[in-house]
Amino acid sequence: MTSLLEHVSLHRVAGTELRVVSDMDSSLGPFIEVETDVIEKYAASPRWQQETVTLFVLKDLEPLMRQLSQEAAGRRSADLSALPPGGLAGLEQRPIVNVYDLNNPSSCHVFVNQKAMEKEGYWGDREAEKGLLAHEHAHPLSECETTRSARRLKMDISTDSLRPLFAAGAQEKEWPTKVDRLLEVMVDKLCLYAPREIFANDLTIESGFSASLLHLDRKNLRNAGEGVRSRDALQRSLHEEVEKEGLTRAGAELLLT
Repeated sequence: MTSLLEHVSLHRVAGTELRVVSDMDSSLGPFIEVETDVIEKYAASPRWQQETVTLFVLKDLEPLMRQLSQEAAGRRSADLSALPPGGLAGLEQRPIVNVYDLNNPSSCHVFVNQKAMEKEGYWGDREAEKGLLAHEHAHPLSECETTRSARRLKMDISTDSLRPLFAAGAQEKEWPTKVDRLLEVMVDKLCLYAPREIFANDLTIESGFSASLLHLDRKNLRNAGEGVRSRDALQRSLHEEVEKEGLTRAGAELLLT
C-alpha cells in the first residue's frame, strides 16, 4: 500500500500527535480540520489518554479487510467480537471504523471509507463527519465492564427449520444463506453490539457533540426512509423469483420480513 499513498502529514493537536495517511490525492484539509476539532474537544476531558491518533482516509477499506483476513488466517480461531456487525465483510459498508487495543489506551487507528461515506451522503457534510468521528473516538473512552461483558457474548442462530420455505434447485442454498446473513447482522446489532453503541453515543453527547450527532441521526433517518420507499421494488423482484420457481411464496415473505 505504501506505493499508493498520496498524502502523509503530521499534526500536533492539544498534546496528541495526529498522523494522517491517505491514498487519495484530493484536498483533505477540511476533513483534517474536523478531526482536529474533535480531538481538541475530547483532549480537554480527563478520560482522554491517547498520545497518538493515526487517521487513514482511504478510497475503501479493502487494505484493512485484507490485513485483518491475513491475521485471522494465522490464528486457530479468529476473534470477530472486535469487528462491527457483519464481521469482515461488514467493513465494506462501514463509513468510519476506530481500531484500538483495549490494553493500550495511548493510541488508536481511525479508518475512513470514502466510498461508503459518499454513498450515505456523509462526505463533504462537515457536521455529519464530526458526528461520525466523535462517535468513533468515544468507543475507546466509553469502555467499561458492560462493554467488556458484551464482548464475551456469543450467539449461534439456527435457521435449519426455515430451509423448507425455499424452493429446491439452483438457488437452493443461495436464499437460506442470504437469510442467515441478514439475521446474523440483525442479531449482532441489536444484541451483541448495542451496549457499545449506547455507551459511545452517551459519551459523545456528554462531550459536547450532541448537535453533530443529532444532525447525523436525522440524515440516517432520511436514508432509512429511502430504504423503505424501495421496498416495492424489492417486492416485485422477489415476486419474479417466485414466478420463475426459484423461490417459494413463503420464502419471499420471510425475506421481506
